[in-house]
Amino acid sequence: MSAVQRLPMVAGTLTFGASLAAIAGIPALRYRFAELLNRGATGKMLRLLVVAYALLNLKNLPFMWHVRSYQTLLLQKL
Repeated sequence: MSAVQRLPMVAGTLTFGASLAAIAGIPALRYRFAELLNRGATGKMLRLLVVAYALLNLKNLPFMWHVRSYQTLLLQKL
């Protein structure tokens, strides 16, 4: 994929990030988001969501490349 084809994706990502940074700089909105998160999401629920996300993205966890490589070496028939 050439750089010209990737430009809209990069520009969109940068715009989204800048928008989030601008919103995070407004104290009233920060307070409102914190209030919403404290009301509906408990610590256990957030941990459960993180574990579920990690299991769905098992391939991207740290050191999983090593686990898959060693598993292949151990299961290889000699």
